[in-house]
Amino acid sequence: MMKNDSSTEIDEPRKEMRTVFWLFHVNPKVSHVNFFSFLVAVFAAIALIVFLSAGQSSILYFLGENNKQNSHGNTTGSLALYDELLAIVMVIVWGPLSDRIGRRPVYSFAFFLVGLSVALYPLAKNVYPQLLLLRLLFSVGTSGTTSMMTAMLGDILVESGGRVSGITGLCSGLGAVFSAFFLMDVPTKLYKVAHRDELLAVQYGFGIIGGCTMFVALVFFFTLPRVNEEGSGFGIRFKKGNYSELLPSKHFKHLLKGFKAGKDPRVALGFATSFVARADTVIFSTFVALWVQQYFSDLGQAEVLTGMAQTWSLIAAPFYGIMSEHMNKAIVTSIGGVIGAIGCLPFAFTLSPYNKINLVWACFIGVGQIGMIITGMAIVNGPYVRPEIRGSVASAYSFFGAVAIVIVSKLGGYLFDVWMYGAPFLLLGICHVLISIAGITVTFTSRCINAKFSPELIHHPLRGERKPKMDVESKNIDYKQ
Repeated sequence: MMKNDSSTEIDEPRKEMRTVFWLFHVNPKVSHVNFFSFLVAVFAAIALIVFLSAGQSSILYFLGENNKQNSHGNTTGSLALYDELLAIVMVIVWGPLSDRIGRRPVYSFAFFLVGLSVALYPLAKNVYPQLLLLRLLFSVGTSGTTSMMTAMLGDILVESGGRVSGITGLCSGLGAVFSAFFLMDVPTKLYKVAHRDELLAVQYGFGIIGGCTMFVALVFFFTLPRVNEEGSGFGIRFKKGNYSELLPSKHFKHLLKGFKAGKDPRVALGFATSFVARADTVIFSTFVALWVQQYFSDLGQAEVLTGMAQTWSLIAAPFYGIMSEHMNKAIVTSIGGVIGAIGCLPFAFTLSPYNKINLVWACFIGVGQIGMIITGMAIVNGPYVRPEIRGSVASAYSFFGAVAIVIVSKLGGYLFDVWMYGAPFLLLGICHVLISIAGITVTFTSRCINAKFSPELIHHPLRGERKPKMDVESKNIDYKQ
């Protein structure tokens, strides 16, 4: 029993944890291999999203879309729209499903679908329906990987988790850089192997990358963390005779809890960062490549701009992790929003993608983008989110990201064709301004928010949020909201 005068122990309860790679405090059930596998999964998921988003313009070129006047942005925007409409449905399936059967099988199966769609993508003979169907298959897979990234991070985290969130964001940035500097260059390297046939080189490149992804998906099934899988899994539920838990009505009832968590402004801010982060990731890689192609078919400048943005996001990631651990996360979110707006708004009004000043704006965009990713995932995995609904909260988080891409990509694609090439980045700049305002609002109303939504949690002044309250007698941690 704890002594009554041990107030410091009550104020600063320490959960069981394991230290991996000397720096990162994680759930004791997470091994070094598990944690490394999770980081590789984060790396691969973002790399594949960036690769297909940027590489799609080459596929459209071979399908003759670039010969159609004023159709480039509209076709790209339409495919992204249909992709995200399906993603909106799928993200609300994957999260609650993972709460019931476990994150690991969902994560690995989603990766397999991504690899399959990438391998088949350049084999499409037309945009509608073949390329569209493959893009939809890709959407099913990526909605699963992005949902599980957030949900599994919550299972791994202990305490504030700033370092773990930071290294997760760093790996996502590394994935984007790897895609920009290596994956996007694979078809070019295979040009000679393909007997100087550009289409065949692209097919070889996509096929190799997709095949490797399917193999890695199998590896992930055996190496990803198995946290919170007790009582999960279809086999276990059948053995216990607990069939009612698998009914659709139970699934959507559980899903609703994730959206209801958004009543807490802190969680709502996390959902908003998902909106901006997903729009940043996909819109920048997609429309920069499309913009460059309006001048020349060579995508070298697109690779330079995308690579520059992702390189600076890498540099900034550790700093966001440190700030998220020692500062109010809402303030850190506002900082990222301001930096992103500084990059997006001027970039939108430059006349040519070859203007050297664009390299500066790309750096700001990259720094702002990684800020949205790191702070968003940290916010929605705070101690005010109950562990049993993390999958549903992750689904809601991914849902708002999907909605963002639907709105910004379709509207941006339309404005790209009829107004100016920088229109999608203008929309992103506005989103960054709004997220900054929201972060400041949450910060200045934090006392009221804590009193209303987390009255049983003890204030932790350093991190600007509350930590679980420990029962003095039983030493149990209460996570009820």
